[in-house]
Amino acid sequence: MYTNHIMSKILDSRKKEKHYKLNIKKMMLWKLLLIVDIYERYIHMIRTNSFQCLIDHHIWLTNSNNI
Repeated sequence: MYTNHIMSKILDSRKKEKHYKLNIKKMMLWKLLLIVDIYERYIHMIRTNSFQCLIDHHIWLTNSNNI
């Protein structure tokens, strides 16, 4: 009976460990996708030469915050 209890504890800990590793993998994937998205936006801005629009938008935001 006691060995069954110990075995169940070991199995529970392994499940938790697998779950933890899976969460880490999901987080890494999410960060990678975020980096790729930012990179794609940056490339798009370079191709369309929309830095000026971005700067204008930033100036508009900072001016509206100061009011």
